[in-house]
Parts: sequence; C-alpha cells; structure tokens
Amino acid sequence: MEDVAFSVVYVTNRKDPKIAWFVDSFMRELDGDLAGIEVLVVAYFEDAVREAVKKAGAESWITVHPPKPNVWQGEHKLTKKDWFAAANARNTGIALSRGHTIVFVDDLSAVAPGWWEWAKHACRNQCVCLGTYEKVRDLAVDSSGALTYDEAPNSCGKDTRLPMLPQPAEDTKAYPAVGGWLYGSSVACPIEFLLVINGFDEECNGIGTEDYIAGLMLEHMEFPLFICPGMKTVEDDKMHYVEKPFPRLNRGEGETDSAWTILKKVQGAERVVAPNVDNLRDL
Repeated sequence: MEDVAFSVVYVTNRKDPKIAWFVDSFMRELDGDLAGIEVLVVAYFEDAVREAVKKAGAESWITVHPPKPNVWQGEHKLTKKDWFAAANARNTGIALSRGHTIVFVDDLSAVAPGWWEWAKHACRNQCVCLGTYEKVRDLAVDSSGALTYDEAPNSCGKDTRLPMLPQPAEDTKAYPAVGGWLYGSSVACPIEFLLVINGFDEECNGIGTEDYIAGLMLEHMEFPLFICPGMKTVEDDKMHYVEKPFPRLNRGEGETDSAWTILKKVQGAERVVAPNVDNLRDL
C-alpha cells in the first residue's frame, strides 16, 4: 500500500458543494502530482456528492464517505430532524485518514495559489498552519485552476484575523497565532496533534464553534500554531444560501449559553481533551 504523507479532508452537508472548484484549484497546486496524498470527502449527501466528484473527473483519487454514526443526523439520529454536526464530520475524516499530516478544507471554496506550500510547511515544521479566507461573489474556477470573482460588498468577506497581524501581512510569512484563531475552513497540522486532544469536541454538534475550541485545546497542549496569510481559500458567499443549511441552536443566554459553557471549560483548562464517545486513536 502506498505510504500516505498527507490526508486532505473536505467536509460538506450540501448536495452540490461545487467540488469542481476545489478539484481544479487543488490540481493546479500539485501540478497533477498526487503521490503520497489522499483526498477524503465526508459528505452527508453521499450519493449526490459522489456523482459530483465523478462529474469533476476526480473519482480516481477522491473517496467519498458518510459521517460516522451520531445522534444528531443520519439514520442513527435521536433528534427529530437532521442538525449541524461539523465536529462529527471532521472527526470522521480524522478516523479515516492514513496520512501523517491532515489538511481540512470546506465546501463552496477554491484554494488560492500557494495554499499547498503551507500544508507542506506544517509537515516539515511539525506545527499547526491556520489558513485564511476571503468570502466573494460569483466565484468561478476554470480547468487550469485560475480563479475569478467579485469582492463581497463593504469588505464583509475579509478575514477578521488579518488586521491583527503586522501590516502589511505577507503571504510568504507565518505569524504566531492563538488557538482561538483556528477556523476549520482551512487548516493543516500533524494528525498526532489532533489525536492527543481526541479531535473536535462533539459536544459542539448542534451548536458549531468546534474549530476554535479545538484550537484552544491545541494551545493548552503547547503545540505551535501559526496563521499563514498565503494559505488562503476563497469561498462563494451567495452559494451558502442556495441550499438550506442544517440548523444549529445555541441554548441559553449570554455567558450561560451552551457555546460559552464549553468555551469557559476549555479556557480554564478544565477541558483540554474532547470528551467524545469515540476515542479517535482507537477508532
């Protein structure tokens, strides 16, 4: 079996995640060389996404998997309807991955030139590389991987972390980051780091916030984190509303709500390992 250095995990709850955008832009980054790389798509609408992968001409190198059984969605759910459960989907990707370094990317997005260099940086330097984002309008990606788009109005699509970096922030540099800056839309790190914290906290299923909670856990474990402006993804903002998103609900009010309760446990180091049903290392 081929040794796998990198596992790329693409997560989606959409029937049409525009995966061709990722396929064409990712292949531009690799110049067609997939040696040592596996790409896993964790998709709630497994059949529809598998067909989209085939249509994009990537069925030979992308495998599509359903999220692992959970109480929030799918045939094993205990809820009356399907809910947002990104932590479970991301952990599915971790459990299935064979690579030493794992790279997450979200749907409805394409990777900008230079994105993959930072995945390799995370591997070479054994650190967490936090990618940046830009939300745009009318994104298009041609077969060569070139991106065209219009900027979102009033700069509402700009990454909110970038102004906190030394200005001008350079695409060729990695800047020390805090755990709360981890956004799941683009991140690369040694998979061992995520196994130490048992992945993403599945108590965040139904709420969200699982990405920066994982970042704070990684920070508590003193793993090095860097934000990398050159590791950029571009996502189409309008497409987020074409398919109805899975619902999420943050019960409670103010600093007693569900998200705050989990956050305070992690900030106070009461919780530094995700208390998931599954032990991801064993799984």
